[in-house]
Amino acid sequence: WFDERQKGDILAILNDDINQLERFLDKGANDLLQVSTTVLVVGAVFIAISWQVALFAVLPIPLIVWGSFRYQRSLEPRYAEVRRAAGAMNALLENDLSGMSTIQSFTAEAREIKRVEDLSNIYRESNRQAIRLSAAFTPLIRMAILCGFTATLLLGGWMTLENELAVGAYSVLVFMTQRLLWPLTRLGETFDLYQRAMASST
Repeated sequence: WFDERQKGDILAILNDDINQLERFLDKGANDLLQVSTTVLVVGAVFIAISWQVALFAVLPIPLIVWGSFRYQRSLEPRYAEVRRAAGAMNALLENDLSGMSTIQSFTAEAREIKRVEDLSNIYRESNRQAIRLSAAFTPLIRMAILCGFTATLLLGGWMTLENELAVGAYSVLVFMTQRLLWPLTRLGETFDLYQRAMASST
């Protein structure tokens, strides 16, 4: 195994990859459990109070879940590229630092500086591509949640005006909509942590 890998890749595993896995197992898995539990419990309360309003409130959930899986598939190759760039950068730095006397004896400092700059630019650009996709996803989730919240307000308000729903039940539903949908905003961050962890584990 060690013969097939550069020292920089091994250093990347020790420095960054273990932290990425720990971050996902510590925060990401907990968030997934909380979101699932919240959606099930609050969804059951919603259905018990008014299944019609519940239907409109949960309407964005399949869209959010579908979007999350598509987002995850799009993010996977980007984080794999970040991981490759980090390994190449660590390998170069490790070789340069351990061979500094050789580099200096051949006065190759300018060449090595250029190599480090080039790899830094590749690493920065691969990170930028991953972050750009990640930054676009969370606002899309929030827009879907806003649609569900607006539908709950309008349909619940209309049903209350028509005396099909009690005012107290409507108030509970409006409050519960936030409890039902807002935890889904963490899905983007959770899938981001998951993809970083998966890129680190390869």
